[in-house]
Amino acid sequence: MTCQVFTPEMLNMGFVYSAMAVGIASSAIMISIIYMIGKITNNPKLDVWAHDELPQLFFSALFAIFILGFLNLGTMYKASALSELTNFTVQNGEMCIYDYADAYLDDMTAYVHNTMRITRIYNIMAGFISSIWKYECKSVWCFLAGQGVGLNPDAWVSLISSVLNAQAYTTTVALLGLLAQKYLLQSFMNGGFLLIIPLGLVLRSIPFARRVGGVLLAIGAGFIVFFPTLLVIEGLVFRPEMWGYDNQDVIDYLTSPGGLNIDEKDPYFKGGLEWNIFLFGQFDYFFKEDGGRIFLCKNLGPPWVNPACSVSIDRLLAYGAISFLVSSFLLSLNFIGTSAGIIALGKFLGEEIEIARFLRMV
Repeated sequence: MTCQVFTPEMLNMGFVYSAMAVGIASSAIMISIIYMIGKITNNPKLDVWAHDELPQLFFSALFAIFILGFLNLGTMYKASALSELTNFTVQNGEMCIYDYADAYLDDMTAYVHNTMRITRIYNIMAGFISSIWKYECKSVWCFLAGQGVGLNPDAWVSLISSVLNAQAYTTTVALLGLLAQKYLLQSFMNGGFLLIIPLGLVLRSIPFARRVGGVLLAIGAGFIVFFPTLLVIEGLVFRPEMWGYDNQDVIDYLTSPGGLNIDEKDPYFKGGLEWNIFLFGQFDYFFKEDGGRIFLCKNLGPPWVNPACSVSIDRLLAYGAISFLVSSFLLSLNFIGTSAGIIALGKFLGEEIEIARFLRMV
């Protein structure tokens, strides 16, 4: 099994180990010299400083072992190893931890994008159907004498558009949130991490640069340990198809010839309206109410007693709610959890990292 998002070979560990060894050796020599100066000059402050720095060297080495060990575990273990925590089969279980986190973001991005497409189709159809006018004759001479009345029988469908407009905005924000998480994961695993962690380990080994190194290590470790772990947990327990809300079949049914056959490239039917007004007085597509639920349907031919219908409006809104949860809500949860992990690691490394302002921004 080989990870695609990250592999340990991406790190130039030979250079990292050499730089750490030089830093630790230099720090040990510096601490020894300052300790001897403190003894010669009988300066207790130098003695205290030297005694405090020795454990920090040990913690630097220990933290390096922890980070590198977790990276190896993340690339060696499969996501299916976590299936014992759940009662269902893990999709993409053969992937490593980092690839699974990346694949989960891809799956949820596709789900939200499908929700956007379905919402767009329903919204366009609602706007179009609600605007159709019909002329009803009051006598056989209506065409000659104008004895008739204009009707807009499906005007009520315009109320659906207001709801779908709000969902279109929500799903757009949800899609941006998922793409931001994917970019952040890829950036840290393939870019920022390759610089932040080695640089932090080296600086952590140098006494006067220890504070900067500790902050870099806490931030880098937080995004390569806690952030992917949260995504994996969400991928195990938070998938729409687990609850029967997968929407790939819906978009296929809406656009396929075997379904409603709505052309997304020609949503306003500029290529030719399917009118049956002259013979039957009805447009092929319509919204119907059944059992308190509203469905988008298509007439299959007279007398239209068995029209083909897609999912109801309330189910489409459920897709939007799930899209919000998997993106905007979990995005905030992931950042809060990662930030809490960064704070905890910072305290372990002896650094107080103030990110309250960052959390307020989130």
